[in-house]
Amino acid sequence: MSQKQTSASQRCKTPVATPDRLSVIQDATSELSCIGICLQAMSNGMLTGSEESGPGMGAVGMALEWLSGEMERRCAAIAEAAS
Repeated sequence: MSQKQTSASQRCKTPVATPDRLSVIQDATSELSCIGICLQAMSNGMLTGSEESGPGMGAVGMALEWLSGEMERRCAAIAEAAS
């Protein structure tokens, strides 16, 4: 394969960083950061014992399940925008 053909095939595989794609990635990254803050707050509450008067383990489990789904959704958006 010639040098021109190799360069052309590599360029075709590189995603174009359009403003729309960058916006999706930036928004999803920011939202993932917020989810991390929520998880940290939940963890701190459980470790310090402040959860005793708050929601029970069932509610915490439901929140964790929801947060993990939201994380997956944002990771999928990033992967799609980056491809």
